[in-house]
Amino acid sequence: MRRKENNEETEKNNVGNIGALSHEYVESKASSTIAASLIVGSPLIADDALLNAYRFLRRDDVYYREEGEDEIDVVERIDKLPGQDRLAKTEGLLKKNELLTKQGGDLFRQWISELQERRGG
Repeated sequence: MRRKENNEETEKNNVGNIGALSHEYVESKASSTIAASLIVGSPLIADDALLNAYRFLRRDDVYYREEGEDEIDVVERIDKLPGQDRLAKTEGLLKKNELLTKQGGDLFRQWISELQERRGG
């Protein structure tokens, strides 16, 4: 009987942590999902929390989940879109990836140049 009580207590604690876990996912675990989305041009389903965490993404870059919608609602909405609209969103996301990659490379080159200048080289 004690084991059952411990399991019930563990479940209550886990349910209480769901909000914290989803916040952690948005800020850390989702980063690989974001990168994969950009690399392959597969738009995410995103809400305000995700867009606030990854400010380089705009509503135009994702399939936005409106308040009160769940992900299945968004998938059904996406399914009704014309193919050309879905393709345009994919192409826009691939262009965003190119831009971010270029900006990252430019910033890295700037850091290297500044480091070399400090070292007298």
